[in-house]
Amino acid sequence: MNKMDKNGKVYAVGVGPGDPELLTLKAVRILGRCSVIAVPKGRRDGESMALGIIGKAVGLAGKEILDIHFPMVKDLSPKALAPAAQTILDEVKKGKDVAFVTLGDPSIYSTFFRIRQALLFMEPALEVEIVPGITAITAAAARTGRGLALSGEKIAIVPATYLSHTAPASNAADSLKDILGRFECVALMKVHSVFPEIRKVLEETGLTDSAVYVCRAGLDGEIIKPVPEVEGKDLDYFSTIIIAGGGK
Repeated sequence: MNKMDKNGKVYAVGVGPGDPELLTLKAVRILGRCSVIAVPKGRRDGESMALGIIGKAVGLAGKEILDIHFPMVKDLSPKALAPAAQTILDEVKKGKDVAFVTLGDPSIYSTFFRIRQALLFMEPALEVEIVPGITAITAAAARTGRGLALSGEKIAIVPATYLSHTAPASNAADSLKDILGRFECVALMKVHSVFPEIRKVLEETGLTDSAVYVCRAGLDGEIIKPVPEVEGKDLDYFSTIIIAGGGK
């Protein structure tokens, strides 16, 4: 018998972009049956939006909530994440199923695949299941009534923060212009910190009128505006710009 056979299982559960009604039926079922909910946090004293979402759809009474702290460092190797992984494995070895919740979908810019690598490094026989969720990109498209692609059109999904990490700034602008020129639709995620730079590139490429800004899609405080109308007070971490009409 495999040494993990009597132990629990780990689920990575995508909880969607914020609206609890966008949780999938499978996500609700698994969250309901798991006795332990693992919640990733960048700060030990921070709040979890993912936990707030599921709390509106699934009863949390009697469940153990594990705060999984991800250090804000570049080194997120299995060794660096070993303490976080061990916290989860301790529960699994008690025979408990653990649901690791993540905003959107676990496969897109999620912390889960980093912790998964550490978990499997420590316990290669661990059973892990991925439960997909609705992404912020598709939620934003739905809220604006836009299609993301037709027929053979190409889509690019870009974390806008890379613009602030590229030096010099002109290289970042040229890189974004290249992407806009090669894809019919571009979704820029987390645009709040580099919004002025993005707006300038859109103006220079003539794509401003093809771009829409979506902030907190489906949540309280939702903002949907054409890019030229966006003001500083509208900028938020949970923000996306969808640009259609490029690649031509």
